[in-house]
Amino acid sequence: MFGGLGYAALFGLIAAALARRGPTVGAVTTAVTAVGKRSLSSYLAQSVIFTPLLCAWGLGLGAVLGSAGVAALAIGVWLATFVGAPSWSVATCEARRSGCCGGSRTDVLRTPDQLCGAAPSAPALSAF
Repeated sequence: MFGGLGYAALFGLIAAALARRGPTVGAVTTAVTAVGKRSLSSYLAQSVIFTPLLCAWGLGLGAVLGSAGVAALAIGVWLATFVGAPSWSVATCEARRSGCCGGSRTDVLRTPDQLCGAAPSAPALSAF
C-alpha cells in the first residue's frame, strides 16, 4: 500500500540531487524529457505492444509467463518506449514549433470535424 509513497519519495530525492548538480543534458535526460512530453503517446505505444503479446488472440504470453517473466517483459517494453521517445520528439518537432503539442494529445484535442478536414463546427478546445 505504501509502495507508491516510497517511489514518490525516491524520485523526489533524485530530483533534489539532480537540481543541486545543475543542468546537464545527456542521453538519459533527453529520453526522460521526451517521455514526459509525449506521455500519452508512450502510454499508447506500451498498450499497443503489450496487447498482442499478452492476450490469447495474440501470442498468449500472459498465460505462459510467470510473474518474473511478465516483469522482465514489462521492463523490456518500457525500455523500448524510453529509447524510442526521443525519436518521436524529433519527428514532431515541426508540430511543436507551430505551437501544437504534437503526438497523440494533439489528436485527442481535435474535434471530429478537424480530423476529417472540414471546417470546425464549434470553437476548438484550448489546451488544459
